[in-house]
Amino acid sequence: MWSHGEFNLDSAVKKTLFRPLLLREVLPSAILITVLGMLICWWLTNPWSLSGRLGVFALPAGLFAGILLYGACLWLTRSPWLDVPSVRQLNQLLHTLFQGFTWRDIMIVSLLAGVGEELLVRGALQSWLISITNPVVGIVMASIIFGCMHWLSYTYVIATFVLGVLFGLGLFFTESIVFVIAAHTAYDILAFYVIVKRPELLGLKTEENRNVLPIKEHI
Repeated sequence: MWSHGEFNLDSAVKKTLFRPLLLREVLPSAILITVLGMLICWWLTNPWSLSGRLGVFALPAGLFAGILLYGACLWLTRSPWLDVPSVRQLNQLLHTLFQGFTWRDIMIVSLLAGVGEELLVRGALQSWLISITNPVVGIVMASIIFGCMHWLSYTYVIATFVLGVLFGLGLFFTESIVFVIAAHTAYDILAFYVIVKRPELLGLKTEENRNVLPIKEHI
């Protein structure tokens, strides 16, 4: 039961909802989003292209942007300003969910998320919203939807909303879908690597069966 911004579940439900995920449990939704994104982008008339204004630099620029973005996020996460229970508990929950991922799993999920989410949310949805409103409304509305797609806690929705705005601005100014796909993929690879392989960088405790609930939101 959800009550006052925290999970209020009995232990049996906690073990069911918050346990290490397997790749086969994540793949169906990731593949579905990727296929939908491809089909909708193929059907729509898009204001962007593969390389956009960046030409041959779209891929390396996107990879660099993703690395830089995650570095900034990691620095903020470790800073005193974000040293709050909601952020720590969210990171612990993410570690619990994905701690069983191998490097193969990380690469597959990161690539599918980068391609699928950028094609569907930025390439298709954001472009369509901009065409019927304006760039500010289109980017913000697409980013809100992007945040809600990652509903795990209020903190996570806000974080993914901000990332969505940044990726949205990236597509708008570069007009390159390859740029934002590369940035998103690079960001996810690093995020998964730290949360799965190097949780101590986030100050996490990694004891097995650690109780990561309740998650209280401090917004």
